[in-house]
Amino acid sequence: TNGLIAAAFEHWDSRAGDPNLHTHVAVSSKVQGKDGKWRALDARPLYAMKVAASETYNTAFETHLTARLGVTFTPRPDTTAGREPVREITGVPSAMIAFFSRRRAAIEARYAELVRDYRAAHGHDPGTGAAYGLARQANLDTRQGKKPPRSLDSKRTAWREELQERFGTDAVTQVMKAVPGGPAAEAPAALACAADHEALAERAVAAVATRRSTWTVWNIRAEVERLLRAEIPFLPPEQHRETADAVTALAVSPAFCLSCEAPSPLDEPPELRRPDGESVFTRHGADRFTSQAVLDAEARLA
Repeated sequence: TNGLIAAAFEHWDSRAGDPNLHTHVAVSSKVQGKDGKWRALDARPLYAMKVAASETYNTAFETHLTARLGVTFTPRPDTTAGREPVREITGVPSAMIAFFSRRRAAIEARYAELVRDYRAAHGHDPGTGAAYGLARQANLDTRQGKKPPRSLDSKRTAWREELQERFGTDAVTQVMKAVPGGPAAEAPAALACAADHEALAERAVAAVATRRSTWTVWNIRAEVERLLRAEIPFLPPEQHRETADAVTALAVSPAFCLSCEAPSPLDEPPELRRPDGESVFTRHGADRFTSQAVLDAEARLA
């Protein structure tokens, strides 16, 4: 195609009115092919990369704030076992975070009710699929209608007043202690050297292999994003993307991964290949990989 058409909308708050900076991106369902014709978008590759896209967004969020304000991020201590940790700005009191998480609190309270009802009706806890369905229901049950639009200044004024009413007149000062007040120092060049790339690629593959027997490049990219923001928090945004691209490419290379794809029995002509040489009959980013460590483990269990 000639590319995607998308519109990004920044929102400053949640439906409950809490401060919650996030971005919605609406992607057009039509794309123009290289031949000039307009066709429907095949959204399956976008769906497959949704977690990697989310992790990329989260990392960009952190790296830009760190570069501009010098803040750092740490994992929340209350993350549920088996889930990726939510990261918060270091130094912001947890009580204040909880106070401005009313949307999350409402969803969790409703989810607990639904789980109790499920347990009473079926005599056991919901499985993974049922739990996911209950979580979605809890989200919808507590989803409030959109409120009339307000300017950012009016929202900030309201948040300041709420914060001071709940935590005292010096509450804003407590929050601002988490902001050093200046841009972060540049990361040493050695942090992005080739040796670090190899170490990060190996760790990314090992982490993904603990949860999956096979994986795609998007699973690897998501893990690389998590590693980079935890291990090299002061990497400049531009250098971060270059490093993430390089580590991801290295991780899915034969040095660390084995392809699970059978060789193609056909040799398509140029007319049936994309600009990068890939066959039009393959789905971009859908190739699956594994590792020798996974194959060895399966052999021991056989």
